[in-house]
Amino acid sequence: LQASTCFEGEDKLRFFAMPSCLETSCFCCGDESARQPNVQINPSLTFGLFSTLSLAKEHPYLTGPSLTHPVTLLRLLPKLEVASMRHFLSAVNQDVLEATWASMLRGVRRDLLCKALPHLINEVGLHASLIAVMEALEPGHLVEMLDRVPPLHLAMVLQAPPENLVVLVSGVEDDRMDQVVLPMLTEPTVVVEKGLIPLLVQTRATRLLAMVNNADKKVLQLFLRRVDGNRLAAFVNAFPSDEDFCPSGPVIQLLNLVSVETDSEIQEKLVELMQHGEPEKMATLVRGVRAEDLLAVLRKVEVRGMLCLMGNTNVALVVRLFNGPLEKAVSETAGSLAQVMQAHPHFAFMVSEGTDDVAQFLAGADVAKKKLKETADEAKQNIEMSMQRSVQEGKIARGANP
Repeated sequence: LQASTCFEGEDKLRFFAMPSCLETSCFCCGDESARQPNVQINPSLTFGLFSTLSLAKEHPYLTGPSLTHPVTLLRLLPKLEVASMRHFLSAVNQDVLEATWASMLRGVRRDLLCKALPHLINEVGLHASLIAVMEALEPGHLVEMLDRVPPLHLAMVLQAPPENLVVLVSGVEDDRMDQVVLPMLTEPTVVVEKGLIPLLVQTRATRLLAMVNNADKKVLQLFLRRVDGNRLAAFVNAFPSDEDFCPSGPVIQLLNLVSVETDSEIQEKLVELMQHGEPEKMATLVRGVRAEDLLAVLRKVEVRGMLCLMGNTNVALVVRLFNGPLEKAVSETAGSLAQVMQAHPHFAFMVSEGTDDVAQFLAGADVAKKKLKETADEAKQNIEMSMQRSVQEGKIARGANP
């Protein structure tokens, strides 16, 4: 207030609308002596009368929609921090904000809007992600999200990299937004924080998008609720190609098969495998074994035994065993071997060392078999070509027309 003594009339209103002038020099005359070093502006200062008038003058395109909802505006502005709001307005696209602001005032309940926006606007660190989502998402979907998702959950989701969020919101199918995305965002806070956020932050967005668009909602919710998000992210990242997440890929095939599985014990076993198994080995197993065969094995083998077998056996050999023609014998053998390894750790170490050699030998045998087949095919082709030449030469010798 001491620094405002040099202002008269309209300039005094401008001073109160722009309190940041206290940190530099006199807004009116530029006199450095008017600066008050002992006067500190609270960075959490919210909008009052004069700062609101200044906001309306600087951004008149917001005035029209706002004047049709005066009660909402009067309840909202005192909760918005001036500095944060100015930062947001300086970064967002005017056309996008104008369309979105009008839709929010019309479509979001007043109490929800006044609760959600301060969470998102007052935290400057969320602005980049918030603006990216606003630009990529249709205003109608954004309104529905604000109307249904708790503000705390939205703030947590916006901590993800903006580029990841853009891939998701711009690529998700319309029906999946309502059926999958919004239900995931309205899960209990601990599920969103411990399950969903690590996936958004740590994984490639295209893979998460493929699961959202193609996998059953129930099985996605099952893993989000029961498996730590960091382990889920490690499992998703362990696959070498995005093609593993296409509709015909092994990941989507397994998820959708589990979703229609009537035996809840199978779902529990798969959850335990995901929670405690090594992500790289699990990914190799899912890629190498058909989903039907993998579930058939899970019906015969206890999870502890399966984890012990995978932890102490070359995973390539496990894949070969599970792909064998006698699935029942394979599963029983795997269960018996796993039980012995659990009872005798030294034997487990010997098996671990030995199966690497066996897997290497079998891989070499496969290569040799392939080369032998190629050589046999080439010899067969040479013999057939030689026989054809002989027949042709015989015809010519007898005077036949070539």
